[in-house]
Amino acid sequence: MTEVLAHLAAYGAAFLAALLTASAVHKIGARARLAASAVALVGVPGAAGPILLWAAIVAELAAAAALIVPAARTAGALAASLIWALYLALIVRALAGGRTRLDCGCNFGRDHPALTAFEPARNVVLVGFALAVAAAGRHAPPSAIGLTEGVAGLAALTLYAAVDQIAPLGEVAR
Repeated sequence: MTEVLAHLAAYGAAFLAALLTASAVHKIGARARLAASAVALVGVPGAAGPILLWAAIVAELAAAAALIVPAARTAGALAASLIWALYLALIVRALAGGRTRLDCGCNFGRDHPALTAFEPARNVVLVGFALAVAAAGRHAPPSAIGLTEGVAGLAALTLYAAVDQIAPLGEVAR
């Protein structure tokens, strides 16, 4: 059982590391737009945007790197859960304040999507998944991420990106 848990944690870690890396690369590629998104989401002066953006990029890349290292996997998964929990809190705060026409910067490839119930639900799932990877890592000896786990992680990232693109279509149809 512990061997199965170790492999599942490696598969999960591969996906989470791929997602965090893709998210950081997305932020680097759209720095101006996403710095403005950070300012709008956090509610701070515009000059803080680049600082917030680079802090998020560094945090995401550090968590991704830790997830890849078996001995640091639990810490990386906990860091990932904290990152997504913070994003969740900011999104919920925006929604509670009626700010639905806000670009949270959390959708790959789309400019200025409206916030819907999908964004907080997605973050709840990501927080839970990261916590599950952390828990699995605590109950099984860490397993290295090999080619199979890496490919599976990228496949899961592809499915995640597809859901990310089609989820807003339900809101448009309403």
